[in-house]
Amino acid sequence: MVETYKQLAQRQIPITTPGLVYSPASGKTAIIRRIVITNPSGADATVRLYHINSGGTNNDASTILPPATVVAGGWAEGGEMVMDALDELNAVSGTNNVLTITVYGMEIS
Repeated sequence: MVETYKQLAQRQIPITTPGLVYSPASGKTAIIRRIVITNPSGADATVRLYHINSGGTNNDASTILPPATVVAGGWAEGGEMVMDALDELNAVSGTNNVLTITVYGMEIS
């Protein structure tokens, strides 16, 4: 079996309600190597990330990045996590559709 690191997800981060960024398929485990959040706008914007175990909810206990500011024209990076099948990586921003999140890693069976 060839294991290939690749882009697993990319989307704009919604405001108010956390939105799904990535979830491994049933029967898969994901090894996340890098998460990049970019802010191409002219204003600072906040972001919060959650790692939800299958069946869990977005709350303080599932927060992996508390509200943090990504400066105008800047970016934030993180990574190195394992997600089981049907876990969720969710994100929410203080400014709608300004921040973009990209997730790199690989899925294994």
